[in-house]
Amino acid sequence: MGGLASAYYNDYPINDVFKDANAYLYLMYLPIWYQIYQKKYLQNIIIILQTAAVVVSVKTLIIFNIFVHDYSFLDTNSIYKWIRDTRTGEVTPFESNFVRVFMQSQIYVLAAWFVTLIKYIEGFKNKNNFLLLSLFSSALIISLSRSFWLGGVVAIIFLFISLFLYQRRLPHLFVYLIILGSILAGFVFTDLLYNLPKYNSLNIFTQRKVDSSEAAVSSRQALLPVMWDAIKEQPIIGHGFGKQLTYQSSDPRIKNLDNPEGNYTTYSFEWGWLDQWLKAGAIFVACFMLWVLLIYKRSLNLINHYPEVAFISVTLISYLIFIHIFSPYLNHPLGLGMLMFLTIFVSKYAQQEQTYY
Repeated sequence: MGGLASAYYNDYPINDVFKDANAYLYLMYLPIWYQIYQKKYLQNIIIILQTAAVVVSVKTLIIFNIFVHDYSFLDTNSIYKWIRDTRTGEVTPFESNFVRVFMQSQIYVLAAWFVTLIKYIEGFKNKNNFLLLSLFSSALIISLSRSFWLGGVVAIIFLFISLFLYQRRLPHLFVYLIILGSILAGFVFTDLLYNLPKYNSLNIFTQRKVDSSEAAVSSRQALLPVMWDAIKEQPIIGHGFGKQLTYQSSDPRIKNLDNPEGNYTTYSFEWGWLDQWLKAGAIFVACFMLWVLLIYKRSLNLINHYPEVAFISVTLISYLIFIHIFSPYLNHPLGLGMLMFLTIFVSKYAQQEQTYY
């Protein structure tokens, strides 16, 4: 409410305020979902998640192969415009005819990767889980999203911590082999898609360097001090939703002949937690942090009687809050939906946990 009140006080354009804040209306589903959800739905939800992730992954791989080989019988310009105009994702060319295919919905591919890994750890007999892990790995490699990759590493660390708390020992060697093997299989699958039906040289590791000269990184770095200065002006209550800032971007879509300085004004920012702090203030961010900590606490309390639930919850919430540092997801239905589900998920099992005492 503070962000809306500040926006009203500052008389921001109502259209900007609504577009900036309307995702939080999604939270109104929370009490409805809470009443409807039952524990028996978990396995069905996992199947739905894996199925949706397969669809997104296959879509990613098909688009990747189409743009890498530029088939003569396909109008790639129209396909690109469709992907761009429907906000499905981004297709960005790199060296050696390599392309990046990024979709916001790929965050659920990462979620499915971890859920599948946890299911695989539970029972090594289902070899289909390894195939799913390899498919998901390939899609995440093609996304070339450092946020996803770093978030995945953080989530693996939290998963290992959870496994240690449950088993009182380090994870079994087979767990490490599953993770390494599925990632390597993902690279092999990406290599095949890149080199079939026409051969190309492939060097994935240099396609996206962690270099401040890269447009995406440089733009984030240029935005960061501008956001900090604005946050310092109103750290407690924020400036309100729809607050615009101007900064210099190196993105070639912005810095061009028509805009040689690269000045860009927007109310949509990449730094997720800072975006919320800037617009709704420290109190709003603190509420989200307390929400996350509550999920952690309840998840760890479940680890003895419901280890699978605890592993899934701790892992997903860990990478979600980390990814939100660099890419805004907790101000979008994709991230808010996952946060809401995890809240209901652990709450229902926490109620059952109380019956043990």
